[in-house]
Amino acid sequence: MNIGVLTAYSRPIGFNHGVLQFCKLAPDFGLNPVLIAITRHPNRENSLVKEARRLGLHVQTLHEDFRYDPRVFLQLVKLIDKFNLQLLDAQTYKPLAISLFACCLRGNIPLVSWTHGFSQENLKIRIFGAVEKHLHRFADKVICVSAPFAEILVNKGIPKNKLAVISNAIDDEEFNFDPVPDELRRQLDLEANQPVVGAIGRLSPEKGHLFLIKAWPEILKKVPSAKLVIVGDGPLRAELETEAVKLGIQASVRFAGFRQDGRRFFSLFDIMVLPSLDEGLPYVLLEAMIKKVPVIATSVGEIPEVLQNGQLGVLVQPADPSAISKHTTCLLLNEAKRKDYAQLARLSVLKLYSHESRIEKIVAVYKDACEQGSS
Repeated sequence: MNIGVLTAYSRPIGFNHGVLQFCKLAPDFGLNPVLIAITRHPNRENSLVKEARRLGLHVQTLHEDFRYDPRVFLQLVKLIDKFNLQLLDAQTYKPLAISLFACCLRGNIPLVSWTHGFSQENLKIRIFGAVEKHLHRFADKVICVSAPFAEILVNKGIPKNKLAVISNAIDDEEFNFDPVPDELRRQLDLEANQPVVGAIGRLSPEKGHLFLIKAWPEILKKVPSAKLVIVGDGPLRAELETEAVKLGIQASVRFAGFRQDGRRFFSLFDIMVLPSLDEGLPYVLLEAMIKKVPVIATSVGEIPEVLQNGQLGVLVQPADPSAISKHTTCLLLNEAKRKDYAQLARLSVLKLYSHESRIEKIVAVYKDACEQGSS
């Protein structure tokens, strides 16, 4: 089956990790995927396209000269015809909107859409999220990365039989680089024996970094040599930096910014904190677990299920700095417990969240979508 997988996100991180791995392994399951990336610069390939080419994937681009360029619709129709695409797979709202238009022009091509999450970053993003929830009703099948996201769509009137819950996946092959912790310590001005608590993610309100910052002064009282490393960028960065200064902890906090090599930081972390207020199933959680970094995370989305209700890591309630400080301190001071969490978590991820089992589930959804389209 020839399928087109559309994504508008320009970096090979987050859910695009799964997109790339899916396209890499899909031929083993009887699929011929074409990765279709929406790009803005005709003479400069974005990092997602470059990584796709490095992996030897079949990648095509939809070029837009400006945001909401209507010509991308016709470009997609031409790709459908050129490569005889028999199904479209749309990742997030923009590819979904473009795919719906193309499917209308080309008749009975099935469409499978994905829900990876609904950011509350700003009004524009919230509006896009509302539009996306509405557009999903026109897809043949909708894949949600967590059960809570499926419940949101059911509450929006989308029939349960249209929805499928398929978790994210990961494997060791995605970490084929030298960890270089010493190099990272030099870059961040960290001493060799200093314990490091890390957080990786976009600096937007729903990720909850502010509550981690607020928790840090209490952690320093018990572990004064600890350092907090926050990897990522976003609209909340200035506010977080200001809050760190206000609390007098700026000397122990490092804002590393967005890093293309963000996965290398797992070699540096003694603990990773995921303080999100809202999540589906974040890749960064699976990444930490497979790299044997013990996790403290909020009980939102699919996180409690992944951490087996606290058996594989520490769960705290969202927006609770005191709980974050308490459990981070306890885990920093208990090396044996950290090792127990790390070992058990890695074994669980390898068993339950493999790309092969995920692709089998996706293929089943594709078949259902095709059957519905032909009926």
